[in-house]
Amino acid sequence: MKRALSLFIIILLALSMPAAMADSWTQAKKDAQHTSYTEDILKPPLKVAWSKEVGGQSVASPVIWNDMVFSSNGAGKKIFAVDIKNGAPVWSFATDGYIESTAAIYDGNIIFGSYDGNVYKLDATTGDLIWKSFVNGGMYSSPLIYKDHVYTGTDSDRFYALDLDSGKISWTIDGVTQSSPAGWGDKVYAAMFDGELYALNANDGSVAWSYDSGDVFHSSPMVWNGKLYIATRSGTLYSFDANTGDMIWEYDLKYRTDATPTMDENTNTVYIGTYGGYVHALDANTGSLKWVSDFYGPIYSTSAVSGDALYGSSQDGKLFSLRTNDGSCLWTYELGSEVFASPAISDGYMIIGTLGNKIYGFIETDIESTAAPVMDGPDIPARATTPSTDILVCLLILTTIVLIIRKRE
Repeated sequence: MKRALSLFIIILLALSMPAAMADSWTQAKKDAQHTSYTEDILKPPLKVAWSKEVGGQSVASPVIWNDMVFSSNGAGKKIFAVDIKNGAPVWSFATDGYIESTAAIYDGNIIFGSYDGNVYKLDATTGDLIWKSFVNGGMYSSPLIYKDHVYTGTDSDRFYALDLDSGKISWTIDGVTQSSPAGWGDKVYAAMFDGELYALNANDGSVAWSYDSGDVFHSSPMVWNGKLYIATRSGTLYSFDANTGDMIWEYDLKYRTDATPTMDENTNTVYIGTYGGYVHALDANTGSLKWVSDFYGPIYSTSAVSGDALYGSSQDGKLFSLRTNDGSCLWTYELGSEVFASPAISDGYMIIGTLGNKIYGFIETDIESTAAPVMDGPDIPARATTPSTDILVCLLILTTIVLIIRKRE
């Protein structure tokens, strides 16, 4: 009887406990390390749960916290929160400048930058202003919240560390920064537009090490397991020792890229897309190529890993999901508008914004996905070419026209 009673109490307690918290997507590229990896499992194919007009181009990527999606409408100069389940508005906040950088959530507050030259801190639940700090420059760079500070780059030749509680400037360094800083250990990693990569002491901004790529950085650094990964705009992907700055390997992507590398923590694989429309999967330790995807259109944004699926988008408006072990296509969806933003995944939803003034919420369907064939590997074209499917379509159209003409004769 006592055992039965004990078992009943255990079951009752288990049932009364709240469900496990979703793996919130609270900063650019998911977390301070920019891994773009989530423990939440979202299985393709997906379907549209809701879409919402936002009154401007959604250039910044969405973030997710406490059943809310936070995004902005670019030239509309507003940041806003909507319900993740239906897109219903919760609050909005207007600034005097474009908002193109991704916001960051911390301890119930939201931090973001505007092209009016200010960094803002709001209550994430209500949208009420807590502080704003003038940094004298527009921000394409997304703020990093790390070690009680906000770190952000600007277009006005200055990188800032702000006190998280007050917004006061703690330290600065010189350099135009359009990529987003990452944090790991006692360091903050900042990639300057002129191709200089810095590992900075998070407390005072002193330089621990630096590397001059001789190129341009629009890609943001990603740090995982003591290694830093970053790509130059012309298409070289690097791996460095995050502590010492020693280069571990480099890989030629063959195309330009603005994307940030994505880390698959399950398989120790790094993924990155290119302007050429291909996704590359590399061994994170050695840089050896695992697979290359088919052509999906120019890829500007960063992909996201959920379970055995990699979710990404192409600039011409195609969402896609690839199987992580071989790059085979599991699902695609045509948004009908250009996409610069990266997807965010949490609580059973994938959220994405478009240049067509909309954000979308996607959920799973009960349909089993079937993987399409994948390319054999490294034998990709040296430069972007017309996909073979487009050529076949053109030939079919031409054949149809010829047949119609013959029939009329």
